[in-house]
Amino acid sequence: MEGEIISALEQFSIIKDLIGVEKVLELFKRDEKSPFIYYLEKSLVDEDRVKKLLEDLKDNPGHIGILILLDLNLNKYYIMKHLNSNLAYIKSHEKLDRFIEHLLDSSSFWQGYTEIEISAYLKKLFGCIELEPLLPNGKSVDVKYSNNGQDYYIEITVPKAWYKYEKEIKKSAEKGIAVELEDSTDRACEKILDEVAHFDGVLDDVKSIIIINLNETEFDEIEIEDCLLGISKLVFMKNSKTGEFIGTRVDREKWTAFDIDERLQKIGLIISYKRDFALNGNVVFNKKMFIVSFSEKDYVPLEKLFE
Repeated sequence: MEGEIISALEQFSIIKDLIGVEKVLELFKRDEKSPFIYYLEKSLVDEDRVKKLLEDLKDNPGHIGILILLDLNLNKYYIMKHLNSNLAYIKSHEKLDRFIEHLLDSSSFWQGYTEIEISAYLKKLFGCIELEPLLPNGKSVDVKYSNNGQDYYIEITVPKAWYKYEKEIKKSAEKGIAVELEDSTDRACEKILDEVAHFDGVLDDVKSIIIINLNETEFDEIEIEDCLLGISKLVFMKNSKTGEFIGTRVDREKWTAFDIDERLQKIGLIISYKRDFALNGNVVFNKKMFIVSFSEKDYVPLEKLFE
């Protein structure tokens, strides 16, 4: 098994140089649930299997079963290859060790992966970045980039599915009681406001951005949009005599993220995105930008992020 880990690591020279074979093997022995080890181990591609699937696909274009099998065979390799490529852009930066610590921690693998990904794409786009910069309030955020003489500070987050409710669900199971959980829009709202707290006291002084990777959570950009812009409730009622369902909209009062925390009005920009891999290994991003207080000169350059 160790031989497979070493063989897999040989495919990714930057990861190997930055982390080292010894540290990877130590992690393999120490943490059997490590996502880093899982994706690394599964990145070894069965070339004969893939070749056969590609031949089958020529005979059956668009066959969903073959496409799924190809994805299963190639996806882990593409995930690690993408990580290796992104690390190549920022390998010489100070404080990269912090991102790598996240990467090697089972609880924060995707956080570290995303921090590295975003930093690499910002480096490609703007050239000048700083990892883990300090804000005037003494807190650090994940990355800073500079454009036209202006500094922009970014906090990156990867919400965990049901991150807020693990204790409540456990309590419910232990005591045998029912609990009512908020919907995904409320969870999106709370996660955004968690990130606003990093900029507490300095929102008048710095250009602030929140970037949310939605790959690992159950809410999406629509629910982020809802929590920022507000939606009315759609309520269905059933007439017990006729069995007829009647739908009606009920306006909610003061419930958006802006109503809950007025500091959000001074955040410059919120970006949400998802990452996928095509069968040829190309990275495909789906990005949405929510402009809060930024001017055109602030947000337009970021329209090219992930290109």
